[in-house]
Amino acid sequence: MVVGAALFSGTTYAQDKHLHLDKKNAFSVKLGYHWFEESSVLDFWNFNEHDFNSARDIDDVVWAFGYEKLIRSRLGIELSFGFYKASGQSTSGSSLRITNVFVSPTAKFYFPLGDTFVLYAGGGVDFYNTKWKHSVISGYDRFNTFGLHGLGGVDWYIFKAPEKHGFYSAPVSLFFEFQYTMLEIDDVDEREINKLLGPSNPKNDLDLGGLTLFLGLRWHY
Repeated sequence: MVVGAALFSGTTYAQDKHLHLDKKNAFSVKLGYHWFEESSVLDFWNFNEHDFNSARDIDDVVWAFGYEKLIRSRLGIELSFGFYKASGQSTSGSSLRITNVFVSPTAKFYFPLGDTFVLYAGGGVDFYNTKWKHSVISGYDRFNTFGLHGLGGVDWYIFKAPEKHGFYSAPVSLFFEFQYTMLEIDDVDEREINKLLGPSNPKNDLDLGGLTLFLGLRWHY
């Protein structure tokens, strides 16, 4: 009986130890930083993409919120919603403001390393609604664009059993994530700017892709 009780206790402890990894849903809050790549429209209008990569205020931070659903033991789907702004000044004195709102579904694969760290990798599609405001026009232009992304990261479970401390049973992980996006708006200055300056003005593309690094918290339930 003593041996049986010991075995039962050990089994229960082993199960409890990994309960935080068995949660099927998660909600996350992410803060990130995006590096713009070279674009013909930035070069043509004498903007430096490094100006857009400088986070001068809180608006330049990428904010994102995600819901995640585990559909297999090592496969899940995440739906992220986010937004960010970026602005720059050209050498000729004009200004440009870019505002992006995006929705990004991602298929993710998980690779647990013990009961504290979980590596993950995945990919998916992006939908961007972009507001383009150049100082040479009085208004602004909007574009809806689709793209692709790949990502990878690691979850570090910093609060595995909150219920043992009187909190709701939603273990918390701190995560670091990198994401590379491929997304481009063709002829971004054609509609509004070329309408003002004339059809002879060259058409240029805006590359919204590039690397984004995220740091965030995820609640698993």
